[in-house]
Amino acid sequence: MPHKIVVTLHGIRTRGQWQKQITPYLARHGLIPYHLDYGFFGVLSFMLPWTRANRVQWLRGELRDLMDRTGARRVSLIAHSFGTWLALEVLEAENGNIRFDRVVLTGSIVRRDFPWGSTLLRKRWIQALRNERATGDWVVRAAELFSRLAGQVAPRAGASGALGFNTACPGVHDRHIAGGHSEVLNIANYDKWARFIAYPRLPDDHLRRVRMLVQQIRALAASRLGVDVDLVRANIFVPNASALRMIPGAWDNMTWAPEHDIELELDHGSTGRAFTDGTPFSIRRLGASWTAGVLPGAEQAKLNPRLQWVLSLPIGRLVTRKDLTVAQDVIGVLNLDGLDSVPPLLQTPGDPTLKTLVFTLWASTEKIRESLALANTGEPLHDD
Repeated sequence: MPHKIVVTLHGIRTRGQWQKQITPYLARHGLIPYHLDYGFFGVLSFMLPWTRANRVQWLRGELRDLMDRTGARRVSLIAHSFGTWLALEVLEAENGNIRFDRVVLTGSIVRRDFPWGSTLLRKRWIQALRNERATGDWVVRAAELFSRLAGQVAPRAGASGALGFNTACPGVHDRHIAGGHSEVLNIANYDKWARFIAYPRLPDDHLRRVRMLVQQIRALAASRLGVDVDLVRANIFVPNASALRMIPGAWDNMTWAPEHDIELELDHGSTGRAFTDGTPFSIRRLGASWTAGVLPGAEQAKLNPRLQWVLSLPIGRLVTRKDLTVAQDVIGVLNLDGLDSVPPLLQTPGDPTLKTLVFTLWASTEKIRESLALANTGEPLHDD
């Protein structure tokens, strides 16, 4: 999994001292910081349409140049105050030509009705958002008031840095404190922001817990299927940059290195089917072909040639309606698979014993879901 580039943007009337302070926290999680400085920008400049437009064009050029030079298809972002407004203006102006991975807004003056769910997340212009706001932030409230009173010359601004966004939706994580405009730039939060952006690369606390759970489920599967545990493997796929990819290290017995780089569309293979449908899906090899879920050639070539079967379990909240159990809010897929031969039980899909086993294994993913959901927001297992 390539290292992520993190662009940082400061606010008005400052040169962003916090941008330098956050660097080691980003580096600790394998992130590459890229600090942008558009110069000292005063309140008067903020009120003038042409100076704002000039900074928007500057940022468009900087981001295009960065992505051209690095080959990055997306960059992540941490922005404060006017920097939040600039970044989101660029995102809308580029209409999908520039996309962000994961975004942290602090002291945001982005309008509260910004179309996260209806446009940006649905079109995958961004992957996830963490909004850090201070309920006593009068600066962002003033920006919203100016936007309302000044008509066409005003920016489309809002008090999302104090009041949050109007519509809650998956992928938007809201965090608030009691305080003012600069208090969200608290060094105590920097590690959480780095964790959030680094996801799905898991920090040590989450990775240890998830690996332990994966090992337990793999051992249970081998025991119930009556096969040598050394022939059973386990891995977790989650959405990452518009595809499903394995979480680095959150696997057990995955020694065939090419498989670590598999990229799946949301409807590819048993993994994609389980993720999309929210129900378990299994496939097995029949001679030179598979029962279903064949991958595109380039990804198929990465598979261990000894692979014979795959059981994919969606990781989400399990709910039962009218005797049908499905996973809602799916955040990933746990794959159990095996080498050399297909266990007899997996060759009889309608067997009640198999159905019971699948449900037992599926229910065991709940603790994995809890840890991944927490890691996805940037929060540690224990907030020390």
